[in-house]
Amino acid sequence: MPSRACPRLPLLPCLTLTLAVMACQRSPVDEAFRFSSDASSRTGLVALADGVLLGNEAGTVLRLDREGRPVWRVGLGREVATAPVVAGGAVIAGTVVGDVVCLTMEDGKERWRLGGGFPVLTPPVVDDAERTVFLVAPDGEVLALAVDSGQVRWRRPAPKETEPREPASAAPLAPAPGPLPGSGVRPVGAPHPAPVLVEGVLVVALGASGLWALDPESGVARWSQPVTDVVGLDSERDTVFVATRPGRVLALSMKDGSPRWEQRFADGVTGPP
Repeated sequence: MPSRACPRLPLLPCLTLTLAVMACQRSPVDEAFRFSSDASSRTGLVALADGVLLGNEAGTVLRLDREGRPVWRVGLGREVATAPVVAGGAVIAGTVVGDVVCLTMEDGKERWRLGGGFPVLTPPVVDDAERTVFLVAPDGEVLALAVDSGQVRWRRPAPKETEPREPASAAPLAPAPGPLPGSGVRPVGAPHPAPVLVEGVLVVALGASGLWALDPESGVARWSQPVTDVVGLDSERDTVFVATRPGRVLALSMKDGSPRWEQRFADGVTGPP
């Protein structure tokens, strides 16, 4: 162990401490419960104050309590491929055939259902007031629905390749010079990364159409940047962080999309920052 990691301590206490830490790291976790939803799941778990939510490939949405006991189970008919979202005392889930369903948190009863839409393959997000849920279609269309009724607040069609990229004053980012490992156009139908909503701006990555910042109240574009092949977004205060498959990690101003810094990794990036 380097001396700076254990200042002014003799070798034996340092060695003892190291072995103790290693022993703790090898200790198995205690199993709280075990539960099967009777089908594979791609949604992961949504944490609640008193349990979890999940969806599965059989089209079931489940709520479990802290002991892993089902509180309710609702069948939606087709696969739930993304994590449900919680808003306004309700659970909103989408299916791969384009159904969006709102269920009561307490007992899973259906509040409203919209059918015939686009496949829900990108995780939805909800605004801070829990009044609006935003969904992104595989082709780049963005839809805003009222949480309480399912009414369409606004719908923004997928941007065209010829659509102006700079509705605001953001300085465009230079494209990556030359082909980088792992680059390529996102195929039609593939899910986009989960959007981020912060500082009153909804930021969505729309494949070959680039990165777009939308007004959550109206869907009007505030700025855009030609950043493609995005594998994940994150945000902190007034900055959005963008990771791309070819290996670019960027920090952009949430206000106008202007670049703050950029790093590049030769091996590429496979997930969000």
